[in-house]
Amino acid sequence: MKFLIKAILIGGISFFIAPYTPWFSIVGVGFFVSLIIRSSGISSFLSGLIGVGVLWLTVAWLIDTENQSLLSNKIAELFSLPAGWYMMPVAAFVG
Repeated sequence: MKFLIKAILIGGISFFIAPYTPWFSIVGVGFFVSLIIRSSGISSFLSGLIGVGVLWLTVAWLIDTENQSLLSNKIAELFSLPAGWYMMPVAAFVG
């Protein structure tokens, strides 16, 4: 239960502070959430990984729907992917 709460908090707080802070502020969010909600090191690492990955997937999906998939289709074509929606999990993995 703590794992899920930490992942949601990390993703949610990062979503709201990202427009106002540098990109690396997500690391600080994960650090402070892990200080508040104590758990093992691997659990903290994985909750940050899942929280930020879901955040990047959500943001990629929002951007993709705003521009009618124009950019993602062109980038998918560059990477020889069959469709633009394949770029969203790639962005989440990279994030």
